[in-house]
Amino acid sequence: MKNILVFWLCALLAAQAYCQDEPPSPLPTQTEWATQVSWFLPTEKVSKEIRQQYTATLLQHCQQLVASQKKQGKNRKFLQKIFRQTHQRFLTEYHSNTPFSSVFSTGKYDCVASTALFALVLEYVGYTYQLYETHNHVYLKVQTPEGAVLLETTNATQGFVKYASEIQAIENSYHRILPQKGISLKELAGLQFYNEALSAMQAEHYQEGTLLLRKAQMLYQDSPRVERLHFLSKQLGK
Repeated sequence: MKNILVFWLCALLAAQAYCQDEPPSPLPTQTEWATQVSWFLPTEKVSKEIRQQYTATLLQHCQQLVASQKKQGKNRKFLQKIFRQTHQRFLTEYHSNTPFSSVFSTGKYDCVASTALFALVLEYVGYTYQLYETHNHVYLKVQTPEGAVLLETTNATQGFVKYASEIQAIENSYHRILPQKGISLKELAGLQFYNEALSAMQAEHYQEGTLLLRKAQMLYQDSPRVERLHFLSKQLGK
């Protein structure tokens, strides 16, 4: 009987050790993360040197957050700190159809640029989040131990939405326009190219718009809006 108890005790300890040693969900490596940043800083818009500079600036911000995170953990309070400090450091003026690079050069941003900024920070820090696309907007929902938080990244004062009833009301308002669609970070980069392609074509810069649209298709292959613009550009014969 004693030998049986010892056997099961050893088995239990071994199982616990295995569970303790099992690694958590892996974070992107620094190289992988830098690649994600590069999706939003295309070579047509910024030089290699400028891209490296902007990436280093964002990396420094993320590393400072991670250093303070050790004292707080990945809870809702720390997420609110990320929201506040990231807004204060990078985002100063909302301006429609603004490329991601403007976040670093002028502080101007639109919903795609600001959402990309926060998604990249969350990728580095290690929060679980989901990106959503509506008819004319994008936003994030972040998971915390206290529940989901909706980040309306274009609103510095009221964009941190933590109460379930308020989140539901906001999402219901988006649903009346178009059901939300979960997208990936790469697809979000495709939306940035789509916006730039649309602006170029509206300005009758069709060659530039066609190039940007091709990049949008590569990153976001099943986007209805990208496909519609592609169809329209073919009809124009450009």
